[in-house]
Amino acid sequence: MKKPYVVCLTEEERGRLHDPVHKGRVAAYRRRHAQVWLLSDQGEHGPGHPDRVVAARVAVAHRTVEKLRARLVWHGLEAALGRQPRGRARSRVPDGEVRRTWWRFTTQDARIRLHGLYPNISD
Repeated sequence: MKKPYVVCLTEEERGRLHDPVHKGRVAAYRRRHAQVWLLSDQGEHGPGHPDRVVAARVAVAHRTVEKLRARLVWHGLEAALGRQPRGRARSRVPDGEVRRTWWRFTTQDARIRLHGLYPNISD
């Protein structure tokens, strides 16, 4: 089957990817991504392994290899080496109205549970 996204790295790009793979302290995802791209390089100096072989050598799923190849082709080396931005930002603290409603329900539930355990408790 023909690959829709073919990785062909230049010597300079291979050199940039060689550093994260062989350096001491690098984020694990960067090392893994660089290994995938170096092994799947179809260029003049690359081994050009199939996705299943790359996935087995790097210990990732073959679908991950496909996604990483597509990301490199679409966004370039700089953007592909970084993390993808999150889909949406979520507020950690709900607004005041939601908080009050939540508190009202939890205190009411606690009273109902306490009445079940201790029927002589007054409100």
